[in-house]
Amino acid sequence: MKLRILLSISLLCCSFTICRAQNFWEQTGGPASNVGIEAFGESKDGYVYTATKNTFFWSNDDGAKWTPSSKTFNVSNTDVIATDSSGNVYFADVSNVFASSDHGNTWKPIADAIGASTYYGIIVNNKDHLLVGTFDKGIYSSTDYGASWKQSTSGLPELPGIGGLYAIFRIIALHNGTIFALTQGGVVRSTDDGTSWVIVGDTVFPTGLATSLSATSSGKIFIATAAGLYASVDNGDTWSSQKNKNGLNTTTSRLVSASESNSEVLISSVDGLWLSEDDGLSWKKIRDAIPDNAVVAILNNNGKYFEGTDRSGIYFSKNKGISWTFRNNGLLKSAVTTMAVSNAGYLFAQADEDVFRSSNYGETWHSDDTLTTKKDIRSLAVAPNGTVFAAAYNYGLLTSHDNGQTWETILGMIGTNKTQLSTLTSTESGTIFAGGDNGVVYRSLNNGVSWSIKRNGISQSPIKILVAKKGGSVFAVNGNGVFRTINNGESWDSLLGTPTTVLSMATDSSGTIYLGHSGGVALSSDNGNTFTNISTITNAIGITVNSVGTVYILGNNGLFSSADHGANWKLVDAGLNNLAPINLICDRSNRLYSGTRADGVYRSMPTAPSGVMLSEQYTSNVSFGNNYPNPFQSSTTISYSVATSSWVQVDILDFTGRVITNLVKTYLVEGDYSVPFDARSLGLSSGIYLCRLQSNGASVIKTISYQRN
Repeated sequence: MKLRILLSISLLCCSFTICRAQNFWEQTGGPASNVGIEAFGESKDGYVYTATKNTFFWSNDDGAKWTPSSKTFNVSNTDVIATDSSGNVYFADVSNVFASSDHGNTWKPIADAIGASTYYGIIVNNKDHLLVGTFDKGIYSSTDYGASWKQSTSGLPELPGIGGLYAIFRIIALHNGTIFALTQGGVVRSTDDGTSWVIVGDTVFPTGLATSLSATSSGKIFIATAAGLYASVDNGDTWSSQKNKNGLNTTTSRLVSASESNSEVLISSVDGLWLSEDDGLSWKKIRDAIPDNAVVAILNNNGKYFEGTDRSGIYFSKNKGISWTFRNNGLLKSAVTTMAVSNAGYLFAQADEDVFRSSNYGETWHSDDTLTTKKDIRSLAVAPNGTVFAAAYNYGLLTSHDNGQTWETILGMIGTNKTQLSTLTSTESGTIFAGGDNGVVYRSLNNGVSWSIKRNGISQSPIKILVAKKGGSVFAVNGNGVFRTINNGESWDSLLGTPTTVLSMATDSSGTIYLGHSGGVALSSDNGNTFTNISTITNAIGITVNSVGTVYILGNNGLFSSADHGANWKLVDAGLNNLAPINLICDRSNRLYSGTRADGVYRSMPTAPSGVMLSEQYTSNVSFGNNYPNPFQSSTTISYSVATSSWVQVDILDFTGRVITNLVKTYLVEGDYSVPFDARSLGLSSGIYLCRLQSNGASVIKTISYQRN
């Protein structure tokens, strides 16, 4: 009888990502230093809108891709986007109100008749009337799509002793026609289409503390204040504090967004994000505060949640906040020209004339030291001990000993080209090489403390690439070809027959050298003595090799891989080429990263299903071979096959379904693989264990027998 094991597995989905073509690439959260979101909006036909300080964007795919308007704006508030029943979009910046009939692609000003003012809040009510708040002129309304305007000041709070009006920050309209406005002097209400106003709530929450207001489909109104959240169920006549009630364990609130179609309410506070699915009767925290960011705008788009931050763009969730993804595609405008990865798992990337680092696979990026800003960083390298080096052209070398948190300038380098450095590499023993103009190569044997020039044999042409090979050889590439040193830089030999249009270079653990050039890919298995063209993948701008020997090449027609040292190549993905990739690296978990010319860094995406069923011994994509020995007394080798390239995970479990250890967690091309499992080193007792193999949303399981001696 077959052993059939059914286990319910809950997997944590990968957070903060955007899927690209063929589900291989996903956009990371940067790097970018100024992706600040100011506002959100939505239309009844499925469009979502957002605005940065000077640009309006639209999306019709839940923010997976944002398209910018060509017009430049100057935005100063959150509630500045509104739509009417005909699909027209209205947008208020500090100087005017604009209307668009094509989802924000083109705009026309419609508030010229109002005159000079600063515009803040804007809404369209249930009659398709447009209302807009100003800094000092009260509230204006229009019944003809902005062709004409009527001013309203009756009942609005006035500045004491001056006679002018308080600024109008936000406006909302209920389904019953009641309109509420948030002013610097308190919250006001109108029941006559904005003609007159009365102050509400002034005896409950102090004037000036209210920061945001919203209402659900039932008409329940919520006001976020610095003193907590308040709610009203009687059209604003009375208000009750929600602070520390019904699970809302936060004493402050800043933003509130209620769905117009259901009873869901989102509250943002300094503590994080809170959700109510029952009109505020009960609450649960669905997200902690975002590190190093302030949430400045939120949107509850019929159960799809958007968070806009002041630094890192937009986060998105469609599963009640269980998982979040970045929605920055189209918002990021940073070119990432060079990247590096450390053994400790840190990623480093140059963008916006600065060096950024990430410790969570690119989900968030940080730049802590101003020493790297406004410098032409052309190359990054990490020594085996974790020291990071950056080549800043026309400035010199920078180094960091704390994973990029602080940097210092390397002093004491000699020669006329000491500041014209463009490429770096580190050997496995920790020797650092830096190459630059006129064929100069610097070497440091002591982690960058002192340097000497080692260019004997290299022609006088700028060094473009430096690559250190396992075993000690180092290769330098300039416009005249490839040069090699086998004595740690003391002398260099010109490798005859190598192309002069080299774009990328890499080596694998076996010592094979891969050379990408404008016309294809060349390979050398004899330390560079001879090269053979092995592929017609043209303009190979990036080559990298992962820990299991799979070679990846990013060329004109996409990303290609080879699992047999270049004998055969397979197209993995062609979608990233539309974003103009610049480079390619691989981290210690075998995840790929590529910097683009305008959209930050993309990374390869693992398959992470929300649930799987484990059943028999095979699926259409992966299968087990026989592990040998079985039974085993100390260790065994587990064999498996992958039919199509995918993210693969191999785990050892006990019979309760508890994961004991992970053996494999990486992206693999098709082929046969094996992995050792040492049960003795884990201190396991004798018995039957489960080996689980996962790929492409399916899993297989087999039993292994351990008989400890």
